[in-house]
Amino acid sequence: RIEAKGLGFAGDTIGNRAGKGPGGGNPDANRGGSGGGHGGPGGGSQWSISGAFYQVTGGAQYDDLLSPSLPGSGGSQQFGGEGGGVVILSVGGAANLGGTIDASGTIGRCCGGGGGGSGGTIRIAAAQISGAGSLLADGGGGFVSEADFVGGGGGGGRIAVSGGGAQSAALVYSAGPGAPGGVLAQRGGAGTVALSEPSSAPSFIVAAPSPHADFIAAPTHIPGPLSLTRLRVKNADLHITGADPRVELSEELKLEGRYQLDASTLIFPTAGLTSFLVPAGSTLSLSNVSPTPQLPFFIAGIFSLESAVSAA
Repeated sequence: RIEAKGLGFAGDTIGNRAGKGPGGGNPDANRGGSGGGHGGPGGGSQWSISGAFYQVTGGAQYDDLLSPSLPGSGGSQQFGGEGGGVVILSVGGAANLGGTIDASGTIGRCCGGGGGGSGGTIRIAAAQISGAGSLLADGGGGFVSEADFVGGGGGGGRIAVSGGGAQSAALVYSAGPGAPGGVLAQRGGAGTVALSEPSSAPSFIVAAPSPHADFIAAPTHIPGPLSLTRLRVKNADLHITGADPRVELSEELKLEGRYQLDASTLIFPTAGLTSFLVPAGSTLSLSNVSPTPQLPFFIAGIFSLESAVSAA
């Protein structure tokens, strides 16, 4: 086991201060801190005092998708959680990953509604990847209080694995967001998992273990255009951004749980998708789909398509 949990940037220990790091949770002059950001943004917090409404946003995303190198950031407010540390392994031969590597953030603590720390970085490069171990870069949860001192959850971290077999190994990946401290706070945004093999486009995973009860989560942003082998979105809110927010997939799109996926154009092989499932509470928003899906649609949530473009 390699342990780097909470070894990143520190959270606020004084009160009304930002968490440390490039995605440190934002400060608050009243109550309720926000989570640190990294692979996903930190969750915010909100509250009302004597009829006045206050709100603080979570920390920002940062770092590289395919070659992350930075620790997670701390949550704001006394006492904010610490960000996860950095684990980078470069192996000249084969890497059999059978244990656990944990670079998660820690939870916010008493007494000012501390926000959770964001997950850190795990980056592994080897000639061949195998094993069934666990790679964890989860955000820490916000402080839980029965009063209105509640912290936002930390954003998930970044995991990048490259080498032969990286996209097919039985490894468990988790860069999930930290839970909010209460109904007035946000869950953090899901972090990113990037799996790369020689001579093929990478695969991305943006996932949380379960949906938030009210789907109040900070959205994760990835700049487009993206050319991927596979994309998996589970219980997460993913927005493809930039001047060309297009996603092109060579093998598979996997949408699971309660999700939101927002992109301009989705291009996928018909053999890589058997159906579109948009469950209740989920949103799939696209400008174009290519080729036009000749497959079942199961829609209980929201499906928005401005136009359909057929393949030649």
